[in-house]
Amino acid sequence: MKRFNRREFLTTTGAAAATAVIGSYPGAAFSQVIGTSAPFPDYKALVCVFLHGGNDSFNMLIPRSNAEYNIYAAARQNMAVAQQDLLAINPVTADGTDYGLHPSMPGLQGLFENGSAAIISNIGPLIQPTTKTDIFNGSV
Repeated sequence: MKRFNRREFLTTTGAAAATAVIGSYPGAAFSQVIGTSAPFPDYKALVCVFLHGGNDSFNMLIPRSNAEYNIYAAARQNMAVAQQDLLAINPVTADGTDYGLHPSMPGLQGLFENGSAAIISNIGPLIQPTTKTDIFNGSV
């Protein structure tokens, strides 16, 4: 039995994949039937992006209200985004704080403003073990 080298293996595998794709073409009629079904007018999707530490969210969603921005700027010091550079958004917040996005995110700003995106912030793993009572008392 002849041994395959890598090039022959890739060529054979590619040919088999192409054959499978071409051979499944009659199944396209089924996909057309699926494509003609009525769309869901109220369709919504939840997209979660897990960056595993690859995002500095404190420099992504930034308070624009003066008092909150000053706290942010004091914490960020020379890394703080200038208040006048923030991209304004109109989030619904319980405390009425005005927020803006980092200036490099105009695409997200547009999605947010037309109602296609929302931001859920301050979520993640707990820093210390807590109980239900701790949460209800506001001590965590």
